[in-house]
Order: sequence, then structure tokens, then C-alpha cells
Amino acid sequence: MSNKNMKVLHFTLGKANPLSGNGINIVINGLCNHLNDISGFECEVLSISRKQKQKYKRIDRDNFVVHCFNKLSGVLSFVRSNASNYDIIHLHNAWTWENDLVSALLRIYKIPYIVSIHCALQFDRLENSNYIFKKIYHKLFQNHTFDGAALIHASTNQETIDIAKFTKTKTIVLPNGASLHKLAKPRKFEISDTEKLYGIYIGRLSKEKNVESLVLAIGMLERQFRNAIKIRIVGPHDKKFVEFIMNNNVQDCFELMGPLFGEDKISVLNESHFFVHPSLSDQIPTAWVEALSMGLPSLITRQSMVSYWYNSRAFIMMEPTPESIANGLMSLIQGKDKLDEMSRNAINLVEKELNWAVISKKFSKIYFDLVHN
Repeated sequence: MSNKNMKVLHFTLGKANPLSGNGINIVINGLCNHLNDISGFECEVLSISRKQKQKYKRIDRDNFVVHCFNKLSGVLSFVRSNASNYDIIHLHNAWTWENDLVSALLRIYKIPYIVSIHCALQFDRLENSNYIFKKIYHKLFQNHTFDGAALIHASTNQETIDIAKFTKTKTIVLPNGASLHKLAKPRKFEISDTEKLYGIYIGRLSKEKNVESLVLAIGMLERQFRNAIKIRIVGPHDKKFVEFIMNNNVQDCFELMGPLFGEDKISVLNESHFFVHPSLSDQIPTAWVEALSMGLPSLITRQSMVSYWYNSRAFIMMEPTPESIANGLMSLIQGKDKLDEMSRNAINLVEKELNWAVISKKFSKIYFDLVHN
């Protein structure tokens, strides 16, 4: 590698805040933090936050800088003035006209760019979100962004199947991760027969997250199993969800905690025995990887694209149906003696594969090869 640092600029909506509930912001934060620890690399973020009052604000994160504008015009002006200062640009997400306008400028200036999809092309999500409009939008605008990219980034091999329906651009596969400096020690669970198992769900209550099926699953359990667990819901909830829980007569099995961030969230994770993620569609959820890094056993659906690590024995994999979720919960309750082993396996999985130190090194090689080959 030459003496000159390779400069990488990530573009996103948001501020790459590590305390954000947005998984993409968490991914960018983890990746940039660790890329800047690699000799010869300099990583920054360009972003839009329309809630920001100032036209421009420089935000200094732990190990990188965010150039944040409150309007797209500021971002485009920044790209025009500074594009030549960066070796490669990394765009995030799909179905954003901001991405498409930025990528158009990059093609004019002949600056190579990568696009990370972040699960945005899964059919079930598209089907429930203006599918016809999005097909038209892609044909008119987004296809130029994808086809003009040097690479498309997928989180799993499964996601490449969805991407291939939209572009023939070469796709690379690298998962989401956690920070190794936050890696906990394996847990030692000492749970008596009369003590409840506390589970934790972190995220939104949108349709694809499928939390209603978790409620129905608990309602299907025999009373002895129902009395043995309590699920903490960490995230925003509404009156409709509260009524749904009460209508299924499982209100004693849930604790609605609202959104939690930073140390408050870490504290609740530390006080829990397992993590649960009943999603209909997802891709290596950042909340799940964080839970693994803290040594939490987990229940997670196959549709969250985690089957590649099934042999790690760090989690119980289930289908996103009430019946399958109920079976998973019963397996966990009846196998309390295996929680220590699952915790060790969770830490081992993050240490070997699902951590930003390993992932950022692979990204650095990809960036370097794109620019120099």
C-alpha cells in the first residue's frame, strides 16, 4: 500500500450515532471506527439529518468524523467540492433518491462507489411497501445507481439472490458485526426451578418484525411454561399493541420498557437470560449480534438470515410462526442447563466471525483492490 492514506467516505441518512435505534447507523459506526484503526486508511461519513437546525455540522465520533447537512443540496455541494479527495464512496440502503442523486454525481466525476443494500430488496418487504411504484422507480432511476456501482454489498449469500433480480453488478458478502472491545465474558446462569427466564426483544413493532407472533406463541404455551418466562420489549410501542397483549391474556408475560439506549440498554441486556427475534425478514440484525457479544443465548428466525451460523450452537433457530416460536421457547425453558454452553458459543461466534475488527479488514482489502486493480 502506498504512503498516502486511502480515504473512504460513507454516505447515509442519519448521523452514524452508535446510540441510534437504526441498524444502518450502527453498522456504519462500527465499520468506520475499526477501519480507522487500520494503517493506511482514513474513513469519514457524509450524512443528511433534516431535524438538524444548522445547515452544516461537523460531528466528532469516537474515531471518525461525520459531515452532516440538513438538506440534500448541502450534500451535493460537498460531493462536487470534495469528491476528488476520496478514493471510494460507500453508499447505504436502497429506495432513496438521495443515494441516486449522489451516485449520479459520482459517475460524472468517475469516483468508484459501493452500495450496501441492508435487506432493502427482500420481496416480502417490497410487497408490503408500494411495490408497483418501487418497480417503476427502480427502472427509471435506481437501476443506474446499482449498475454503475463498482460492487454491491450483501450481508449474506441469501441476500445476493434478491440483489440479482435488480442488477448484474458483482456482489460481495460480508456480515454485520459487533465491536470486540465490548465483548463480554461467557455467562454463568444459575436459575432455580422457581425463577423466571427473562427474555429481551429490541426493535420496532413493524409488520416484518412479527412481534405479534411472539405474543400468540406465549399464549399457546401450557401454563407451567407461560409462568416460567417474561419478555422485555425494548422499543416504541402503542396502545394497539398493549391491547393485543391483553386480548391474548398474556400481559403478565411481558414488560414494555419503551426505547432504551446506551448504558440503559446494556443494563437490561445484562439482566436478561436470552434474546428473542421473531422477524419475518431481516439480515443478521445488529441487536442480535450485540446480544451475542454479551454472551446471551438467543431464539431467532431462519428468515433473519442466520442459518449460516446454525452449527455454532449459539442460538435456537425457528420459523416465524406462533407454533415454531412456542416450540423454541419450550426448548429454551426445558434446556436451562444448556444456557452456559450457548453463552460460550455466542462469544466464540462473535470473536471468530461476527466482529468489526475482522470485517473491516476484509472491507479494507476490497476498497484497496477496487482502487488499485
